[in-house]
Amino acid sequence: MSIRVIEEKCVGCGLCSRKCPQSAITVVNKKASIDESKCIVCKLCVNTCRFNAIEVVGQKQENSEKSSYKGIAVYAESIDGKFNPVAYELLSKANDLVVKTGENVFAFVLGSGFTDENLSTLCKYADFVYVVDNPFLEKYRDDVYSKVMAYILKQYKPSAILSGSTIRGRSFMPRVATELETGLTADCISIEMDENTGNLIQTRPAFGGDLMASILCENTRPQMSTVRQGVFPVNESINKNGKIVKVDVPEELLKSNMEILGFEPCSCSDVNIADYDIVVAGGRGLRNEKGFALLRQLADLLGGCVAGSRPACDCGFIPHSAQIGQTGVTIKPKLYLAIGISGAVQHISGVEEAELIIAVNTDPNAPIFDIADYGIIADAFEFLPALIEKIKDKKFAKK
Repeated sequence: MSIRVIEEKCVGCGLCSRKCPQSAITVVNKKASIDESKCIVCKLCVNTCRFNAIEVVGQKQENSEKSSYKGIAVYAESIDGKFNPVAYELLSKANDLVVKTGENVFAFVLGSGFTDENLSTLCKYADFVYVVDNPFLEKYRDDVYSKVMAYILKQYKPSAILSGSTIRGRSFMPRVATELETGLTADCISIEMDENTGNLIQTRPAFGGDLMASILCENTRPQMSTVRQGVFPVNESINKNGKIVKVDVPEELLKSNMEILGFEPCSCSDVNIADYDIVVAGGRGLRNEKGFALLRQLADLLGGCVAGSRPACDCGFIPHSAQIGQTGVTIKPKLYLAIGISGAVQHISGVEEAELIIAVNTDPNAPIFDIADYGIIADAFEFLPALIEKIKDKKFAKK
């Protein structure tokens, strides 16, 4: 997709040049000229031009070509042979989307060393499980994964593909969208389908979570969305008998510009805060590592895990993998304890679906109290030790 100047319509007014954020347009001999090496196809010049002298080239697909795309695909991310739980959530949603169209649901798997037993868990949710199993895919490289994914999408032509907003999904799915010249909506919190057009209505937060934007990809296929874990429930009543299809890809797609020198797993990589029913989270109000040490004591007593707000993660009190909110993880625990978290909209968007929210803050006007079921105005360093001792006393009394 690119931007083109229609010379016979251009009058050289220079308005497009002044509006271009990349300084990609200059006026030479009273005609606008676009430097494609600078242009990011933001289309601001197209909307600005009063003479309709600038157009987007390669944007639309013919209706006959779009109609050849059928079904909903899901990228089932796998690390060390274990599928990310978000894959089952998205496959459940895909089955919901195709109820009235009667189309197939596909699972796309990239990696190495898969067994039929390992893949059978996906067959329950998908009509076809397409597997690219190659030793070169054992270690993740975004340039290779994007080329392979683009290849199989061209081969099997699903109308849409859904991926988790994981580190991998956020890394290589935009490259796939660029390769296929289609649209990608990131961090969706709702996906529905217009049955008349087949367009997905992809809803995501905008303007820091103050607004919700519903985005349609009307002109190109496949439609692409990334979704955080915990947004959609797993429908365990689905019981398909999907077929496993092994897919070979051309060797040139497996060439990479990256050399992996080594791999060191994060010490917290085995903890997924979205999997816990009880989450104890701290914010900048805890001030230091000692505050989070108290949180860990409390979480251990409750059988939960520790998480944090973005400021707490940025301060290094807790890893970013345990960050809750718009730029972190979305969770739906049975109990969410927010200690020293003010409750910015970016954070609240990640916990709104919690069954029970208890907030502790010294500021009675903290926004977190607006969504809390119970609010406690207290200093965390007084509240936490007292609560920990109460829970310990109760546990020992039972014994």
